[in-house]
Amino acid sequence: MARRASCFSVLLAGVLSAFSGGLAFAGFAGTDVFLPSIGRKAGAASSQWYTTVWIHNPSSSAATVRIYFMERGVPSLTPVHVNDTVPAGDTRRYANIVEDVFHVQKFGALRFVSATPILVTCRMYNLPPGGEDKDTQGQDSPGIPASLAIGAGESTTLLGVYQTAPKDDSQFRYNFGWVETTGGTANVRVTPFAEDGSPAGPAKDFPPTGAYEPRYYAIEDLLPINATNLRLKVEVTGGTGKIVATGAGVANRSNDATTFEMQFADTALDGGGAFTLPYSGTVSSSSTAFFVTNSGSGTAIQGSASGGYGVFGMTNGASAATAGGNMGSGPGVQGTSQGGPGVRASSASGLGVYATTSTGLAAIHGAVTGLNQIGVWGLSTGGYGIGGGSTNNFGVYGESVNSVGIAGAGNGVGAGVRAISYGSGDILEGMRATTRVFRVDRNGKGYFNGGTQTGGADVAEFIDASTALGPGDVVEIDPLNPGKFRLAATAHSSAVAGVVSTDPGVTMNFTDAAAVAGRDGPRLALTGLVAVKVCAQNGVIRPGDLLVASSTPGHAMRAPASPAPGTVIGKALGSLDAGAGVIEMLVMLR
Repeated sequence: MARRASCFSVLLAGVLSAFSGGLAFAGFAGTDVFLPSIGRKAGAASSQWYTTVWIHNPSSSAATVRIYFMERGVPSLTPVHVNDTVPAGDTRRYANIVEDVFHVQKFGALRFVSATPILVTCRMYNLPPGGEDKDTQGQDSPGIPASLAIGAGESTTLLGVYQTAPKDDSQFRYNFGWVETTGGTANVRVTPFAEDGSPAGPAKDFPPTGAYEPRYYAIEDLLPINATNLRLKVEVTGGTGKIVATGAGVANRSNDATTFEMQFADTALDGGGAFTLPYSGTVSSSSTAFFVTNSGSGTAIQGSASGGYGVFGMTNGASAATAGGNMGSGPGVQGTSQGGPGVRASSASGLGVYATTSTGLAAIHGAVTGLNQIGVWGLSTGGYGIGGGSTNNFGVYGESVNSVGIAGAGNGVGAGVRAISYGSGDILEGMRATTRVFRVDRNGKGYFNGGTQTGGADVAEFIDASTALGPGDVVEIDPLNPGKFRLAATAHSSAVAGVVSTDPGVTMNFTDAAAVAGRDGPRLALTGLVAVKVCAQNGVIRPGDLLVASSTPGHAMRAPASPAPGTVIGKALGSLDAGAGVIEMLVMLR
């Protein structure tokens, strides 16, 4: 890792020396970073594995980090997650992240998402029973940005394959795996090669990897091995997803481990030039941070984007975010784009765009020649992106023949459109020509001529949990933690409370709509239809059967002929012949 960082520093030193007194790199910072193999669980050879994680925020602003835990072998578009904030320049340390933060003992992978680039690394180590940290043996694994993942038609290499037969007598054992990084699926093929480059066995196509799914295999799952120096070619042969691969060699007696990182493409490391893209740099100077002069007839700086902004400028001071001057007859500022706005302006505390005219023409005029384009676009981090006011007419008026007159989009935590009433009038009203068809009064009560319809199938409310809960889980009141709920794990439990909703149509127990949108936690279904985890512990389940808690944590089973009061959670709408599964249930507590 140090050698790679050193090469990277040399590559950039000549270009960036003016920006910093000295550059140091350890791993890759990014806004979407993966640790492909972590865990807290017992392993082979009586090992007990733990994981410590460090998150460093090298920027000058706080980083809000969402940390996802993806269980090994389980695909999920919505893995369990927690949020944390790392102040500017600070480093967070999570000593036993899987158990302390996510409250499970499982192997898997971690994903770290932040609007601000962060540096992530971990140590996965074996702690002998009764031992201390100084007795541990472990391996360092740096976080890998999702931008370095490989997709269909791409491949990478893993080194360090050493395992002889029989496995228990080998000096080392070897494992390998990967994690999907985009929410798609990936078909992965692995081929072993000997040290002379010849194939050491046939290629193996593994079952398709699902969304954000970590996979991990012992080397004998690939081939019956008896070798001390093989390498693996890991390639994605199909699917829309991408993967980050990893390997690990573990000493069979001490359980001391070594991480073998995947090979990264040269283009991913050097960006094809002096800068690694995307590039971000910060400098504190009274001089111009970046200055380019072209003494010829060409452009000094040109930015091109097929979907975003060609050139973007921002300032938090009194000066213009982007300024342009022309001593001739041409425009002072001109911007063109194939997909996004030609010119964008933003303000940290004032108006994004301010223009005046005394000629009787429009102060601001925007025109587009294509569909789904934007005539005028305003963006502000503190004030109004676009503001309009009128004493006797509309403050802002938009009209379109074939599209939307006025549209608002929120790409972060803010609302796409906000309506405010400072007087006695309604907050919002909708018109069909001259007829009002709905309104929301200044107290937040809605009136709709045609009624309302939601997308969900049940009514639910937020609950506080003492254990990790997911959609479909059967839960009960936690007697050890008043006011909280936990997974039901006792057959015929009379403390059972119901089922965690998957996608409720109505969520109650919050009066502030913004508080509901900002809350992230389990919601207990109160009435309606809901998906429930079930098992055949008390026999097959058929539509119409009453359901009660089973001894399988979080699962319901068919109720007996005369269930005790307070034990029934609902009526089955689907069937289960054997094992466990998920069916629809009509909520019916009694």
